[in-house]
Amino acid sequence: MAYPKTPEKLFDIFLERVTEGRAGTNVCKDDDMPGWTTVWRKITSDPDFEQRYRTALSSRGMVYADMLDDVDKRLLSGMITESAHRTLSDNIKWRSARMTPKVYGDKQQIDVTASPGGEYLQALQQINNSLEMRRAEAIEHEEGETHTTEITTRAQSERSE
Repeated sequence: MAYPKTPEKLFDIFLERVTEGRAGTNVCKDDDMPGWTTVWRKITSDPDFEQRYRTALSSRGMVYADMLDDVDKRLLSGMITESAHRTLSDNIKWRSARMTPKVYGDKQQIDVTASPGGEYLQALQQINNSLEMRRAEAIEHEEGETHTTEITTRAQSERSE
């Protein structure tokens, strides 16, 4: 079954509304918006739109984080109890962390990739070579002291005879 073509302008308006903090499924309930199934098809079939939708979700997470100021004001004005404040704040923080993990997430991850011939590998090799040279010099020095001690001991014992 062929579906009627949804104008691109509607998808742009959809993304604007998500960017403002609304859930995608909630935006789709508006009379002028396509249904969620249509939007989902667009997300799964168009990589550019998918990326734009992810960006809109990140913005939505930031909007949620900004709501914390309103919750704080409501507590200070006595409109909500401390318990309600804590519950609302935790809920908003959790949602923000899920929608915008790079900014508000609990987990921080750093990816490091090593490439052969990198400057850091050369620096490590130089350090390793330097340590090897020092070990060799220390061994030669210890052997030289032992040899010198043996000669001195022999010379002293010959004198005493």
